[in-house]
Amino acid sequence: MAPAIITVSNTERSTIIQKYPELREKLRVVYNAVGTSFQNSDPKLLEKIKKKYELPDKFIFCLGNTSPKKNLSNILKAYYLYLEKSKEKLPLVLADHSPGDLFLFLNSNQSQHKENLKFIGYIRNSEMPYLYQLSHLFLYPSIRESFGIPILESMKMSTPVITSNISCMPEIAGRGAYYADPFDENSIATAMEELLQNPTLYKSMVDRGHQRVAEFSWRESAKKLLEIYENVYAESYPKKLKTKNKKL
Repeated sequence: MAPAIITVSNTERSTIIQKYPELREKLRVVYNAVGTSFQNSDPKLLEKIKKKYELPDKFIFCLGNTSPKKNLSNILKAYYLYLEKSKEKLPLVLADHSPGDLFLFLNSNQSQHKENLKFIGYIRNSEMPYLYQLSHLFLYPSIRESFGIPILESMKMSTPVITSNISCMPEIAGRGAYYADPFDENSIATAMEELLQNPTLYKSMVDRGHQRVAEFSWRESAKKLLEIYENVYAESYPKKLKTKNKKL
């Protein structure tokens, strides 16, 4: 059996322990972080992406696929509630890595609000920073995630996040996101309304997002990972490590 097992969040660690309690002492947590490509972009590049996907000037963004944990059904229900209540009816832009499935899903959920939905299909990783930066709000009320890196990516690009109050989301987002009950479309819709109609709250969430994402670093994660490797090596080969240290 492996001397150490690495996972990406304490939430995921707890989930593993529930299934395999004998692994408790072996489990270590090393967080993910945001890639270096997530930086404010040249306005010309932003305009190029905007034209490529025919994006509106102001929109809500959602990375949605048809996996039940992504909660697309409740996202759409919440969005329709938001449209019925709100004066400013921002379009919902949906991106997905399996466009065929999402297209079928949307067409099987008939709605009078379909004209407010825009499906842009597959998005390359290199284009994701632009999509976050162009969007006005990011919806991520998943039912379950191991880490939820899109939360941090959106924060990095100054776009407020609405996410779930369960699973790993509170652990990762901290005070940097606006929370909703993912099982309650009214809760998600209310969060959208409150955040979009309150400029002071909106700016506060942008600032909190910046503060939160700054707490995650690939450099720090690499240091922690190296420390785990060194400890495992020292425990497995103590004599070799002593010999190596003497030579040094």
